[in-house]
Amino acid sequence: MSTGMISIAQTGVNAAQEALATISSNIANASNPNYSAESVDLAAITGPGGVGQGVEVTGVSAAQLPFINSQISDAQSQESYNASYAQLTQIGQTFLVPQSGQNLGAAIQNLFNAFTNLSASPQDMSLRQAVLSAAQSLAQQSQTINNGLAQTESNALAGLPSVIGQVNDLATQMAQINTQIQSAQASGSSAPVLVDQRNAIAQNLASLVGATTDSNGNVSIGGAPLVSGSQSFALELTVSGTNASLQIKLPQGALAVANSQVGGEVGGTIAAVSTLSQAAAQINGLVDAVANAVNTQQEAGYGLSGSTGIPLFVVPTTGGPIQVNPSLSAAQIGAAQTLAGVPGDGSNAAAMAALQNSTGLDASFPGSTPGQAWSQITAAFGAQVQNASQQQSQAQDLVQSLQQLQSSVSGVSINEQLTMLLQYQNALEASGRAIAVGLNLTQFLISNLQ
Repeated sequence: MSTGMISIAQTGVNAAQEALATISSNIANASNPNYSAESVDLAAITGPGGVGQGVEVTGVSAAQLPFINSQISDAQSQESYNASYAQLTQIGQTFLVPQSGQNLGAAIQNLFNAFTNLSASPQDMSLRQAVLSAAQSLAQQSQTINNGLAQTESNALAGLPSVIGQVNDLATQMAQINTQIQSAQASGSSAPVLVDQRNAIAQNLASLVGATTDSNGNVSIGGAPLVSGSQSFALELTVSGTNASLQIKLPQGALAVANSQVGGEVGGTIAAVSTLSQAAAQINGLVDAVANAVNTQQEAGYGLSGSTGIPLFVVPTTGGPIQVNPSLSAAQIGAAQTLAGVPGDGSNAAAMAALQNSTGLDASFPGSTPGQAWSQITAAFGAQVQNASQQQSQAQDLVQSLQQLQSSVSGVSINEQLTMLLQYQNALEASGRAIAVGLNLTQFLISNLQ
């Protein structure tokens, strides 16, 4: 009987020691956001006739909310996507709407105003020079915007290879952890620490590239596999100008991933670059349309020297920022409609000024004057920036709410752990006393049998 008492009490000691070790690990990781509180799984040892013969530890479990993990990953993907998008487009917005100095819309209006002033005094050389200055300001402004947006795009794309490298490193780690978890589960362990590590990697992958991870650690981007069990595949980036494309290198060949299916930091960066490129094309299209319209009217007029057919602007045939014609002098500005009207006729300058009220100069804005078209471009761009900022804020709030919910279930509560520490410490002491009683009883029986 005493021997059975000792062996039963010994199982209590073993269980209490395992529980205390688990509690110690919980307390040590109380500030670790990627750790889920663990607890020992206990089961009664059944003896003959169904009588209890002690307790055994059947495993260690971690408090988990699997469905919350996927929601956190989705929200983090959205937050990172919109953060990258908003950051880059906000930089672009500083070129469209500078905090100091005039914007492009004002530069276009200043040119038309200069033509209006010249039409009243076509012989005034200072007003002619003012037209050239306004034209030069417009050209410089278009070049500044085009170059600024292009540099922003280039800098953004230059940072992507580093992010792609992080994605591939994490994918490799995920495959290794999957292998370790499979091995642990085969030996009967739930591997809670490894599962926590896998969840943390899954959230990082979602934040970087919008990857989704299932409960077995398989990772995909837009349906294309990045990690399958213990095998990871390389994500590859190709950049051509302002165009970026992704593909996953599989054993059977590369599988393209559509940009629209990429989330996280990478997806937001690619989308922002596309938006900046489209804005640059719209702006260049508007400027080129205004310059071509002015050139057509300018070439039909006559300068003070009787010159005609000389354009004010050099407009690239492939689209892009304009330049002022370096061979045009102030005297050659075609203010007069006829040669006979030189020098006092300013009707052609008035016709160039009247272009400010013409609709459809830019085919992309058929019902708009140049000023209205510029307002539409900046308003649409600003709305995209604002929308991205709002969605980032909403996603950030959602991430925090979900993390708080997860922490309330799987996080470590110091007070709870201290309570359990005392509970198992008492259990350990009680089991130890039971062993001592059993040993004393055994000694008593041995002494009396002699």
